[in-house]
Amino acid sequence: MIARATIRRPLLLLFVVSAVHCLYAQDSGRPQARKLDEIRPGMYRGDIDLRLIHFSEEVGKEEPGAKVYLVGYHGGRRRLPKVFSPVSVKTWLMEAGGLAGDRIVTLEGGRREFPVLELWLVPEGAPPPEPVASPGRRKPR
Repeated sequence: MIARATIRRPLLLLFVVSAVHCLYAQDSGRPQARKLDEIRPGMYRGDIDLRLIHFSEEVGKEEPGAKVYLVGYHGGRRRLPKVFSPVSVKTWLMEAGGLAGDRIVTLEGGRREFPVLELWLVPEGAPPPEPVASPGRRKPR
């Protein structure tokens, strides 16, 4: 009995590891959305401008057919300031960053502990990011 148990456990472990590896190997060929940056109120305005310039350059050079998703979250008791709203940043990326408006998608993500704006890059064929609000907070509609 002991010999069978000692043989079964390693075989079971090998099977589980192989199954998980196969799942990840199949998914790796599909393009994935990537969160490239996030902006929080209280950051220095010049730093935010540099981040947005870098983001727009990276989007234009690396992924010409990709879409940009801007996901804004309000804080527990604080709203995301208007200057950091997804719509305001979309306008900035179109005017100063030179991105086409049809490539930029804005989403309201709900509430988190602190206000934040996430900058996502979604290649063609990749599923869009899903907003994730903090537990116990209202989810976006």
